[in-house]
Amino acid sequence: MRLASNTVAGRIRTQLSHDWNVAGPYQWGTVTAVNTSPNSVDVKMDGSDYVTPGVRYMSGYSPTVGDVVFVARMQGSSRTARVVHGKLA
Repeated sequence: MRLASNTVAGRIRTQLSHDWNVAGPYQWGTVTAVNTSPNSVDVKMDGSDYVTPGVRYMSGYSPTVGDVVFVARMQGSSRTARVVHGKLA
């Protein structure tokens, strides 16, 4: 059985939190620094010269400076945050 990507995304959102929604557009970025407390990375988004500090990342990703990464914006009732989903091939 093949599921549409929006169906899979909807199921993931429901399982993660009822308060968070993917608030596209998705972005790409380049990791400029890896932080250990809390576990996050600093990222230059979409080729910008501006560094976005403290972007959290998914638990299965092991960041390295210079990685080109896939980033989603997650929007809750009172906040918006970016989350690195992993390295782009």
